[in-house]
Amino acid sequence: ARSVTKPNRPVALVTGAANGIGRAISHHLLDAGWCVMAFDLPKTRLIQQFRGWARSSATIEGDVADEHTVRDAVRQTLDRFGRLDAVVANAGTFLRRPIRRLSLDDWNRVIDTNLTATFLLARAAQRPLRSSKGSIVTIASTRALMSEPNTESYSASKGGLLALTHALAVSLGPDIRVNCVSPGWIATLTARSSAASTTSRISRSTVL
Repeated sequence: ARSVTKPNRPVALVTGAANGIGRAISHHLLDAGWCVMAFDLPKTRLIQQFRGWARSSATIEGDVADEHTVRDAVRQTLDRFGRLDAVVANAGTFLRRPIRRLSLDDWNRVIDTNLTATFLLARAAQRPLRSSKGSIVTIASTRALMSEPNTESYSASKGGLLALTHALAVSLGPDIRVNCVSPGWIATLTARSSAASTTSRISRSTVL
């Protein structure tokens, strides 16, 4: 039997919800009155981030690049809250590595997490989102249009997200709205080491 918290409250499924942008989005939605299913990898302290919202949030741990896990996340969201109004495809990983050292496994890991996972989410969630006239928000990056050295896998994944968002918007509209946000530098755990490296490189090459 489904345990529906408050059927009149909108519900979002947010991936990469344990840290950074995903956590901020999830907390903002909860403060605005939404219910949130927070989705992230094991050992990311996911549950601890949502203890203050026990009645309006739930968590699921797993890999967003796994087809069965994604399907189960959508099912658990419907079982817990009875509806789905939005999917925020935020989960991502970053790898800076010279292409001569970039293995196919490295490439596939970034593409699967950053791009394929969004396809899996859209496919699994499209039916309940049609019912609610809901929306999908993808999180790309300014790296999609302004690359840096040694970021081929990340840049390709984010460029692919832009194109995937266009296609989904046409295919799923007008029932489902699909939009993409492309942040610049954000002080997340993933970005800090990369930002420090970039800042150092720019300072060495810039005449002040």
